[in-house]
Amino acid sequence: PVVAVETVGAESFYERQRAGKVVRLDDITSIAKTLGARAVSEDMVALAEAHPGKVFAATVRDIDAVNACCLFASHHRLLVEPSTGAGLAAVYGFHPTLMAALGPSPRKHPLVAVVVCGGSLVTMEQLLEWKATLSCV
Repeated sequence: PVVAVETVGAESFYERQRAGKVVRLDDITSIAKTLGARAVSEDMVALAEAHPGKVFAATVRDIDAVNACCLFASHHRLLVEPSTGAGLAAVYGFHPTLMAALGPSPRKHPLVAVVVCGGSLVTMEQLLEWKATLSCV
């Protein structure tokens, strides 16, 4: 299975899956803007529908994405942007959608891959600032 994770405020694929048709977001309100799209393309929809396994869509909050970025930096000494932090948050937080995708026996799927990219537009100071700001929301 594939689990596509987006932050709330940039969840165009999630909204498409929920509505069963392409939905255009009015704006991207998440801090995770670097990979955001206000609407998914028809090509993306076709790829998801043609995938041999089920494609799940999930969302996480900005704060969860930022916390995941900070954890990843601590664990791997690499900075990533909140867009990437969304997928990491699903893994670090055992997101219910991820667990559903793995099925009733998650141990049958011992490997979970997360696409990790980007980090050139973020600093540790910026991550910590977002973390402080978002945790007050």
